[in-house]
Amino acid sequence: MADTENHRIRKLTPTGEVSTLAGSDKSGFPGGDFADGKGKEAWFFMPTGITIDIAGNLYVADTGNSRIRKVTPEGVVSTFAGSVDGFMDGKGSAARFNRLLGLTMDKDGNLYVADGGNHRIRKVSPQGEVSTVAGSAEGFGKGAYVDGKGSEARFEHPYGIAIDAAGNLYVAEGRNHRIRKVSPEGDVSTFAIAGEVGEAREEEFTEEEVDIALLFIRPGGITLDTAGNLYVTDAQNHRIRKVSPQGEVSTFVGGSFGYADGIGSAAQFSKPSGITAGEAGNFYVTDNHRIRKLVVK
Repeated sequence: MADTENHRIRKLTPTGEVSTLAGSDKSGFPGGDFADGKGKEAWFFMPTGITIDIAGNLYVADTGNSRIRKVTPEGVVSTFAGSVDGFMDGKGSAARFNRLLGLTMDKDGNLYVADGGNHRIRKVSPQGEVSTVAGSAEGFGKGAYVDGKGSEARFEHPYGIAIDAAGNLYVAEGRNHRIRKVSPEGDVSTFAIAGEVGEAREEEFTEEEVDIALLFIRPGGITLDTAGNLYVTDAQNHRIRKVSPQGEVSTFVGGSFGYADGIGSAAQFSKPSGITAGEAGNFYVTDNHRIRKLVVK
């Protein structure tokens, strides 16, 4: 997992044993020191998204350094793509990102990146060639977000990203409070908004005015189960939401702000962020400086 504020990549075993795979106290601040290397020799700055290939290599969105880093099972860290802040397609260090966040990988080893600061979805081939799948200018608020193909589409700081067996991407777009779908051909559509909140910002509502049964507020992490259902961390609603393949939204677990284990609405979260699918259909969620396990019975 990416331990963002500790600038480390941590490993968590099925029995709950936590160790540090790579990174150290000396983080690689933007414009300052930056280092590849093994274990604690490597420096990250605010790593966020993370995914894994079939060989066990990790790919990390090193958000503060605008790079995608590769971490081998032995903890050897190298820079896979990216360099300084900016926007540019290209290979390896010639490519530029800006506040890259979520990562996912398809069956052919291509990475897909939510390039938050550039408001785009980017693709990185196994050889490190970076191209833009969809997005262009920033699209925030009523009338500004745009569905369409490729560069016609507009996002606002896309965050989480996941891919299904057919190659469709699903993007949690936090500030526009939507789940967007990107086809393999680059066609972008709005998959779920859980009501008519798409043009709203959370600061426009009092707690009493927000109908939590109908809204996403700041969706962030996103993952899929084997049946094609999406599970989304609905950060400001302190819930995990489930979205069916038909786009129907329900609350999977969570009920109110706080910290409490429990079943269904008895469980409490505090702005949950990341989520990933685990063994036996269970899920793991980052919340309250903890890793929470959701056991599906």
